[in-house]
Amino acid sequence: MNMWEQCVEHLRAELTAQQFNVWIRPLMVEEDQSELRLYAPNRFIAEWVGDHFQNRIEQILEQRSPAPLRVRLQTIDRMNGDYEYHRANQHHRHQGVEDNRGPLYGLESH
Repeated sequence: MNMWEQCVEHLRAELTAQQFNVWIRPLMVEEDQSELRLYAPNRFIAEWVGDHFQNRIEQILEQRSPAPLRVRLQTIDRMNGDYEYHRANQHHRHQGVEDNRGPLYGLESH
């Protein structure tokens, strides 16, 4: 089980089903040895998760990770097969959802 999956299971136990399904389930993630990139489907969810859950996510990861893991929260918008990642006022365009860091993945419905 990777770090994000461990964090998700911890959050699933802490949050109500509604909180989990609305705020955590929609997130997609890219994970490497030093960084966890969380992608929300829109800015509202990204800001809400950042304001209400990012500190807790970082605490959970810190407890489980052998090395420090930076958490970045961004939005991902699908436009004509392209994905546009937004963070604050920065805009970066990427073709598709896979790059040299690996594929994006989300949570499957249970």
